[in-house]
Amino acid sequence: MKLYLIALFSLAKGDNLLDLVSLQAHPQAQCNDGTPAVYYRRPLNSETDVKKLLIYLKGGGMCVPLSPGGGCVERCKDNDPLCTAATDPHLDLEDHYSDSIFSLDPEENPAFHDYNIAYVPYCSSDWYTGTRNASVLTEGFVFHGKYIVMAIIEDLLQNTWITEAEEVVLTGVSAGGLGVDANCDLLADNLHSFNPDIKVKCISDSGSLYPLNTHSTGCLPQYSMFMGTYIVWESVLDESCVQEIGWSNCGSITKSYPHVNTPMLLLHSATDTVIRFCTEDSPEFWQQWRDEMAGLGRQIAGARPDIGLYIVNCPFHGAYSHSYANMEVPLIDSDIQEDKILLRDILYNFIHEQHPYQAIDDMSAQNINCSDLF
Repeated sequence: MKLYLIALFSLAKGDNLLDLVSLQAHPQAQCNDGTPAVYYRRPLNSETDVKKLLIYLKGGGMCVPLSPGGGCVERCKDNDPLCTAATDPHLDLEDHYSDSIFSLDPEENPAFHDYNIAYVPYCSSDWYTGTRNASVLTEGFVFHGKYIVMAIIEDLLQNTWITEAEEVVLTGVSAGGLGVDANCDLLADNLHSFNPDIKVKCISDSGSLYPLNTHSTGCLPQYSMFMGTYIVWESVLDESCVQEIGWSNCGSITKSYPHVNTPMLLLHSATDTVIRFCTEDSPEFWQQWRDEMAGLGRQIAGARPDIGLYIVNCPFHGAYSHSYANMEVPLIDSDIQEDKILLRDILYNFIHEQHPYQAIDDMSAQNINCSDLF
């Protein structure tokens, strides 16, 4: 279903080149190795800019100090870019989702083609949630992802037109998606304290939506995957969720979604095995997993019409890169039976606050275009 109208202009081609912004003035905004974190954006001009901003949190897994097979020493050796600050003075968006959410083509990217971009490299290995200082127990690594997000918000408030923005969208993939889940209301609350009229939305791609009831015997994903790592990183999670149902229940959007006040869009494969624990290798197990994912989606859609959904029956990690314009999924918020929609069009509808933008695939058979990936 295609409901968008193409805008009459887009950003100039050269505007896909972003400049490095150091967060050195924010002492707690540190990467794993203690270097001052950075992000990328253009100098934002209040005179000429369209006042819409897409903030993108890059993904890249995680590490847990002293964890067998998941420790930080191996991950961070040889100045790995996932553990240290980026130093390139410019970032070219042509190298990152240039055929989807960063495209300047209004037909290819109807939702965001005219947005300014703030691009955040991932260097804290903690899903953008940590506040833990370096110590012997952390193998000497810093986990300050939460401070990095807070510093970026503060820099944008101090040095750009963001308080005058029409719309600000926070998005990310994988670890970045988990970062969106944990920081969505934080961004909205900060912006609304200056200007309550700013529209703030969040889009989490391959984040923390998780079937907590489907797991291997004796393995509890809520604790072994989420809370265990968050304890090590001294993570700060969604504030209202923690106040209402307790910190230990807020590690996954599966439980925290009722307490997130900002409109969200959740993008997931129904069988994403990356950053997934407590699984078994059998067709019956994965069918149960897919069915629970679909059930979660319908539960969320029923409780929160403002939360968008795109859950695809295809094993991939990252909807922006794998299913942006090639996998139609059945709508659950449309009056037209059997109606389907592409992710590209769900993004447009969600940003423009017009249903339909909730879609869940048939879990009895892979998406018809899934085979194109393999």
